[in-house]
Amino acid sequence: MALFIARHGQTDWNLAGRFQSRSDIPLNETGVQQALALQRKLTARAIKFNAVFSSPLSRAIDTATIVVDGMATAVQPRDELLELSLGDFEGQYENDLILRDGSAFGAWRQQLFQQAAPHGESIADGVRRVQPLLQEVTGNCLRSDVLIVAHQAINIALKIALSGVNDLEHRQRYKQANNVVEIWDVESPSLLETIVV
Repeated sequence: MALFIARHGQTDWNLAGRFQSRSDIPLNETGVQQALALQRKLTARAIKFNAVFSSPLSRAIDTATIVVDGMATAVQPRDELLELSLGDFEGQYENDLILRDGSAFGAWRQQLFQQAAPHGESIADGVRRVQPLLQEVTGNCLRSDVLIVAHQAINIALKIALSGVNDLEHRQRYKQANNVVEIWDVESPSLLETIVV
């Protein structure tokens, strides 16, 4: 019995280095294939989920829906799993921000969401947002496996809420590519396995 934490599949904005945040950008073909590959891998291991929670953004819902196809488990969109608000950075290309804001943007990027983007949320804001949902999810995990499909920064916040550790080293370790799902033990919070598809 474990918590599976997945990031949504790739989008065109991921590929372009453009901050998505709350923008509802769909999966691209690579993202669809990543979700299908994860579905095949979990099916081969006979993994079934008691509950599936997703960000309400389409790239996460579509990833979750593909992954659980054939499992007869409904995907439950939850606002708590929306990506961190990146405020003024939403929709911006990272390269443009580097050119425009130079060292200030670099310092913000390097500390990995510790400080909020202008008019956005910090990682601590995200942790507070996911904690009530995490209590519900961990109760479900005691009965059987649970899947969460969300986004880079809010998944980092989930892992901080699980582990109780929020420093730069751990935030870096908690990052996920679009083709990765992590399996966490929720009773003695720890990472059990990383699956790459």
